[in-house]
Amino acid sequence: MKVEAIETIQNTLTTNTQQLNHPPPSPLPEMAILKQFGSPSLQKTSDLSANSIESSPRMDGVLPTTGVKVCLVVHDEKVLVLRRNDGVVKGSKPLFVIPTLHILSVSLRLAEKAPETIRLSYLSPAPAYTLLHLVLHPSPSLTSSLSVPEFVSLLNKSAYPTSTPTPTARRRILLLVNPVGGRGKARKMTEGTVLPALKAAGCHVETTYTTRNGHAKDVATELDPERYDVIGCVSGDGGIHEVLAGFAGRSDAKRCFRIPVVPVPAGSGNSLSLSIHGKIDGFSPHIATLNLIKGKQMVMDLCSLSQGDKPRIISFLSTALGLMADLDLGTENLRWMGDTRFVYGFLRATLSPPSWPGTISLLPASPAYADKQAHARDLRDRLEMSPEQVEADKERDVANLDEEDKDEDGPLPAVKFKGPEEDWITIGQGTGGVGKDGIMYAYAGLQSVASRDLMQWPFINQGQGLIDLVIQESASRAVMIKSVAGAEDGNQVWQPSQHYLKARALHVDPYGASNRLPKDPLPSQYISIDGESLNPADGPFTIECHQGLGRTLALRGRWEGAEDFWKKGCLDQSLKK
Repeated sequence: MKVEAIETIQNTLTTNTQQLNHPPPSPLPEMAILKQFGSPSLQKTSDLSANSIESSPRMDGVLPTTGVKVCLVVHDEKVLVLRRNDGVVKGSKPLFVIPTLHILSVSLRLAEKAPETIRLSYLSPAPAYTLLHLVLHPSPSLTSSLSVPEFVSLLNKSAYPTSTPTPTARRRILLLVNPVGGRGKARKMTEGTVLPALKAAGCHVETTYTTRNGHAKDVATELDPERYDVIGCVSGDGGIHEVLAGFAGRSDAKRCFRIPVVPVPAGSGNSLSLSIHGKIDGFSPHIATLNLIKGKQMVMDLCSLSQGDKPRIISFLSTALGLMADLDLGTENLRWMGDTRFVYGFLRATLSPPSWPGTISLLPASPAYADKQAHARDLRDRLEMSPEQVEADKERDVANLDEEDKDEDGPLPAVKFKGPEEDWITIGQGTGGVGKDGIMYAYAGLQSVASRDLMQWPFINQGQGLIDLVIQESASRAVMIKSVAGAEDGNQVWQPSQHYLKARALHVDPYGASNRLPKDPLPSQYISIDGESLNPADGPFTIECHQGLGRTLALRGRWEGAEDFWKKGCLDQSLKK
């Protein structure tokens, strides 16, 4: 039997600012549909009693053309599609399940001389993630407490809670696509996955394909911030960096930074996407697209780097010194490997590990700034908070922002620190403290995940205005290789030779206490800021964190990268030590 009510969308791209044409429905056999959806995972839904069906909002109806009778039941954040026969539900297993989170739009269509029609557009669940439509001719039963318009309204409210856009006010999205991203697959991803779903959800989309380095920065420099609700970057982390850099140079930088900048992973580095969605969903363009449509606004700490009279550099991700900078910038020729190039480069470097000669001065976040156990307890307490507590915590964080940062339309916040002061602590070679015997790398971060294989900063707490700084002291090759095991889950932070510090600002002297002149070559020739190169010969620089200056979106309203650390049991085990 064929169910013509479910159709696959094929889309034709017409212009750079996309216009999508939908062909007529094409039927799929029921069993083919279930196989495509990954039916075993969908059938985990527990059996439903007649009472639970009758007590849940539901709508009886007929699938057009075939005359198959079904019942749509809204139950536990899902729409269950059950088969009916003569008004009686046939069995308790649904034909298929539609998570309300995956519903893009629901509409009621009325036409003369034709029955009213409910049309529900959605992304099928993993692993297929296919854009589909369910079309139903409703026939309310005597036991239904809702009329057809009321049921459609309920579906829309279930699909779009009050914290996300209403069905009548879809988001206005500027989509910036790096067509060579994702090993050249970004264009296909955009046209085959992202744009069809955005169109089905009723979003207003403008699409720009970047043609050169710095193109996204130029777009961000010139755009009208009142025109867009979201900026989506189909690229790697470099696209995000360019957009934020464009905002930073504007006279209305603070207004622009309030536009959520959202990743659609299509590059060799996708740290922000992994930090938002976690390892399972962090590489999914479908989840990222749902996030563009439905994601909840999240504050995001940003840093600015000052170096003499040079223009300030904005950072949302990381500052790498020593070995980690070498891996980031010294493996550009291995981009074809994706982010696996970092692991390969790391293992290769352990054959002759470099020593970074510089020093770092930091403004400690608290007396417990270097206490891993304290950081772990803070993370545990945060992850155990209820959704209501999380929302209240967000509001408190915003309320605590510095007064000068509350100017709605002003430029980038003024520089507070031009160098170390009395209450700062200095580490590195010759300091007598952390790293006194040598530093292999220093890695400062604002996101929990550095790459697919490395959760470098599992204790990140966004919105607190803090920089998480990891110092890896000189260690044997055996210790460094051992640290690779479990690094994707953050286990390496418990290595005794790895220090985890929390700071509000940093001052970096690339030459430190060495006897080298500023123009002499260093053992490590790279400094990486969000993957972009900074010349060590240009001298010391200062990094300060701007609390909650940026915005992004998270589909479930949480930073799920850090939750992976919790789910793997790494956090619980550490607190028992």
